[in-house]
Amino acid sequence: MGDRGPDPEYTPDDVLDTFSQRQDSREPLTAQEVADMLSCSRPKAYELLKKLAEDDAISSKKVGARAKVWWISESQDTD
Repeated sequence: MGDRGPDPEYTPDDVLDTFSQRQDSREPLTAQEVADMLSCSRPKAYELLKKLAEDDAISSKKVGARAKVWWISESQDTD
């Protein structure tokens, strides 16, 4: 088995772009869905999502014992 290697460098803006590039930019996403869209690891996507939430750019909600969804905050929503 080969190592996956380090995650490419992504910024919080790259994560925001993943929301805005979808047909419904307000639909919540999981960290895994963001990771898949960016082709990075789930922990890296989670780290970026957490940073955006701290900056009030996105909101989140726990939806299960180990599940959380994230969406664009109303203050950031341009639709």
